[in-house]
Amino acid sequence: MILGQVSSYGFDEGCVPGNYHFPARTIQLIRHGISRTFIRDDPDRWLPIMLTQVKIVVTRDSLSLPRGGARVAIVNRQDYFDGTLAILAASGHGSLRLTNLCRSLGVTSGSFYNWFKDWNDFVDQFLAYWLSEQTETIMEEAQKLADPRARLERMREFAHGVPHTAEVAMRAWSSTDPRVAAVQAEVDRLRLALIEKTMVDLGFSQPIALRLAELALSIVIGHQHLDPSALDWSLAQFIALVRVQAFAVDQW
Repeated sequence: MILGQVSSYGFDEGCVPGNYHFPARTIQLIRHGISRTFIRDDPDRWLPIMLTQVKIVVTRDSLSLPRGGARVAIVNRQDYFDGTLAILAASGHGSLRLTNLCRSLGVTSGSFYNWFKDWNDFVDQFLAYWLSEQTETIMEEAQKLADPRARLERMREFAHGVPHTAEVAMRAWSSTDPRVAAVQAEVDRLRLALIEKTMVDLGFSQPIALRLAELALSIVIGHQHLDPSALDWSLAQFIALVRVQAFAVDQW
């Protein structure tokens, strides 16, 4: 099934297949900001679209809605992950609760259980996403660059897209949840290994390559806690330092 491609699903006093029924003559489908209207009594046209391209969550439990229609929120697994990062960034891991997450997305808890078996399953899937999308995917992209100098600059660019405030909350969360701690440790290990390999490729021997990698990672973690907006300047200074040191060993 192709899920999550429809940004919103609106009904002009419309109907939802199943037990939800509204006495309307038209159904309005809004996809990527483009509205298409279907005749309710022509389900051969709109029902296949609904069933194959969207996951529907009715935001009211009542079967009888007031005149004017119903607003139906559509969310997918990625929306839950994005919402989690937003909550972590705004108020920390202590505010990450099922009710808060669903409220931020405008859905009921029933929607949550369409995607996750329970809260533990959600946490496991979110941590897997964080490890994959925020670390492994970035590493794969950076490693495509054979030139370590270009790779270093690319890693600096990637640093702009990291949700720094959310990662601060993740690190705090790791002090209370062993699952988060294990993933946090793996994220740090992978990031450190990538920087260290880049230093080695630039010609630095051990233990200098490891020390430089630790310095770079410390710059990122430190600015995440102090001032993320100044991170790029500090990374630029780190690269300048590496350039000078590499030149000294005739590698730049």
